[in-house]
Amino acid sequence: MDQFVSSAALPGHLILIDCRSLNYEAVKMGEYNTTTTDDITDTATADGASSSTGTEKPVFVICNSNVQHSIGGGEYPVRVRQCQEATTALQSIHDDDDNDNRIQLLRDATIQDVEQLQIRASDESSDSVEKVIYQRAKHVVTENGRTQLAKKALESGNWVQLGTLMNQSHESMKYDYQVSCEEIDVLVQIAQGFEGVYGSRLTGGGFGGCTVTLVKKDKVASFMEYIQSEYLKQTGKVCDCFETSPGDGARIVDL
Repeated sequence: MDQFVSSAALPGHLILIDCRSLNYEAVKMGEYNTTTTDDITDTATADGASSSTGTEKPVFVICNSNVQHSIGGGEYPVRVRQCQEATTALQSIHDDDDNDNRIQLLRDATIQDVEQLQIRASDESSDSVEKVIYQRAKHVVTENGRTQLAKKALESGNWVQLGTLMNQSHESMKYDYQVSCEEIDVLVQIAQGFEGVYGSRLTGGGFGGCTVTLVKKDKVASFMEYIQSEYLKQTGKVCDCFETSPGDGARIVDL
């Protein structure tokens, strides 16, 4: 996906990729919308994202935990296998349905389908593997749903909703997909409690690396200073941060 975005990126847009068809859509960051964004200052939303008034578009701040756990490389194929097992399990549930070819990939499942796996996993006779398979399926299906909602939030300038979705995404990656780590969780927790932050989440492959945080433009400098200080206090590690906004991808430049 990194190579895809680097070639397709447009200023002021995020790229929505369909990984099955490889079609993509450039989603423009909308203008601040007072009808869809809560007009609240210094108040945290239910999941920890702060809401702030203002008309300037927020920016993204990347925070590098400077942690790379070796477990990450080995866990990636495990997640692939678990998602494949979840797909097979969902297909077996619907073997007797008239539309039994509906679920070709895990992305084809609905949350109602996944709840069938939850029923299996909650049975006293089920083993831990079934519970893990349910968690992996839940993450993929709900994350796809959040991505579609995030597109609408971006287009409408509903930064509070977008931040909420980012927070929910991190919770899912932490508990259902289990690809976060202590240091990343610390960064996310610090960010979510800071005034002017709409949302924060793990980005990349997990088990270390970076977080991405949606921050009110006029709070960026104070946010970066705060998170670097708090991260050092809580982990003893240095956190590198930088502000970024969507820009052009690779292109020919006439000099």
